Amino acid sequence: MAKYVVSGVTGRVGSVVASELLARHERVTVIVRDSARAREWVQQEAEVAVGSLDDRAFVAGVVRD
Repeated sequence: MAKYVVSGVTGRVGSVVASELLARHERVTVIVRDSARAREWVQQEAEVAVGSLDDRAFVAGVVRD
């Protein structure tokens, strides 16, 4: 099964993309900078990665898993 990694999920476009993928029962990892903003995505059964897109090692780890 493919895995989708979506950033910007606290905004309009990213949240719609992630929600649509989850509605299709896809495997989705969302990237958030603040763990307090992850609750909504955990409830929707997304995998959550907390970190910054500026951190290359973090991003590499998210897409590798």
